[in-house]
Amino acid sequence: MSGGLFTHILLRETGLEITRERVERLRVGHAAAYGRLAAAGSVKPLPGANPYAFLSAVTQPTLVLNGVHDIMIPTINSWHLSQNLPNAQLLIYSGAGHGAQFQYPERFLQHAIQFLEE
Repeated sequence: MSGGLFTHILLRETGLEITRERVERLRVGHAAAYGRLAAAGSVKPLPGANPYAFLSAVTQPTLVLNGVHDIMIPTINSWHLSQNLPNAQLLIYSGAGHGAQFQYPERFLQHAIQFLEE
C-alpha cells in the first residue's frame, strides 16, 4: 500500500496528520508497551530481527480493517500488518472498536466493494 493512500485514509478517518515523527512515536510506544507485557510474562517476543518477514510470502490482496478504539487488536498492530503484507490496504475507522465493520456497515460495504473491484 502506498504511503500516500495510507496517509489519506488516516487523515480522512481520524483527522490526524501522519508524520514520520508520529509513526516513530507509535513504534516506540508500541515497543515499550510490548516490553512491559513481555516482562510481565503476558507475551513472548517473535523470533528474529524481522518477526514480520514471513508475511512477505502472502501475495493475495488483503484488506486490513481496524477501529481506533479496538482494545483487542491495537491499531498499531494493523499498521504493522499492512506494512509487511505486499498487497495490503489498511482502513482505520475513527470511533470504532473491535467490530468496525459492524459499527459502520455501510461505510465498510463501500470500502469492501471498492477493494474487490481494484
